[in-house]
Amino acid sequence: MVPFPAVLQLSCWAAFLVWFFRVRANAEVIAPGGHRYPVGFAIGAWAVPLAMWWLPRRITLDIHRAGGPPRDAWLINAWWFVWLADGPLSVAFHYLFLDHFDYRNPVDQSISLLCALLAIAVIRRVTAGQPAGPLPYFNMT
Repeated sequence: MVPFPAVLQLSCWAAFLVWFFRVRANAEVIAPGGHRYPVGFAIGAWAVPLAMWWLPRRITLDIHRAGGPPRDAWLINAWWFVWLADGPLSVAFHYLFLDHFDYRNPVDQSISLLCALLAIAVIRRVTAGQPAGPLPYFNMT
């Protein structure tokens, strides 16, 4: 039987990818031609080895810029840094301080919680930057 936290995490990933694709498609309508990558990369960029470490961030920045005048990107950069650092920091903590891999320790949980909170903030900011009109995928009215 699959544990509930794993199902919850997979559900969150799926919901995030659906949201990401929709806001990217809307960004194309809001600012046509102002994006470095096609709409399909909103999903595909997460699966391309090595490129997955920077393409989703660049796509997020493009979506963010399409939502209005250029704004600071510190929140997106902070989320991306924590998301990338989560794995190496967890492994380093396990090798330095634990003699076994137990992902239910306070350090791993804290990093994951910080990453989740930053992701929620990014979702709110990017979504707020899209107009509330009739767009093809994501109507916010």
